[in-house]
Amino acid sequence: MTSRNLLLKILIIVSAAFGAVLIHASSAHASPAQVRGTVTYRERIALSSSAVVLVRIESTGRSLVAETRFTTGGKQVPLPYLLQYLTEAASSGDKYVIRASIIENGRTSFSSEMPFTPNGSKIINFVLNRPNQNGQILRGEWQLFTLNGKPVQSTGTGAPYIAFLANGKLIGDTGVNRFSGTYTSSENRITLNPGATTLKGGTPAMMTQESTFLDVLKSATNWQMNGVYLKLLNGSRVTARFIHPRQL
Repeated sequence: MTSRNLLLKILIIVSAAFGAVLIHASSAHASPAQVRGTVTYRERIALSSSAVVLVRIESTGRSLVAETRFTTGGKQVPLPYLLQYLTEAASSGDKYVIRASIIENGRTSFSSEMPFTPNGSKIINFVLNRPNQNGQILRGEWQLFTLNGKPVQSTGTGAPYIAFLANGKLIGDTGVNRFSGTYTSSENRITLNPGATTLKGGTPAMMTQESTFLDVLKSATNWQMNGVYLKLLNGSRVTARFIHPRQL
């Protein structure tokens, strides 16, 4: 038995011992790797002793690469985790995310996900959010400050923004025109429909920015939040960054 194959066997045994699901790659040259770190959240809420921590790597099409889960047994955050996987279990060209969740009584209490490149061992520390069942996390006005990685232009009426309101209503301003539409969100998934806009004109640069902004909203598939910052993503690519106005 080669040393590589022996290492793979040890990895599979250790993964089973830690409650992990390891998707076996058919290649004899599969490379073992691991992701480790901590899972925590900001709220001052104690977890039940039966709470389960779940960390998994999957493609954006929901194809599972690896998973680990464990019961907290009364321990509180931050909670360390170790997820082992085989790099060749991920298909080249696909896009992947790593997701962490805390589940209590069959329901997700906290969760978060981020883009993931399955190319070796990493350290990832999660700060989880409450599930966005009714838009409570997103609720409010968010000022746009980068669009496809570039700073946005503002006019005399202010910077472009979006605002998430009750009952799934979305409003905003492109910097030229206002719009009013709808949104839906579940955990970190999101669908935005900016709807109809007013019909004002602007400079060519501002009209181009408006078109890009509306296209980015329509193509958004995910969102991430880090403190006062909100990101919109198309798959694993960040397309827009916002900040809450009170932090400017």
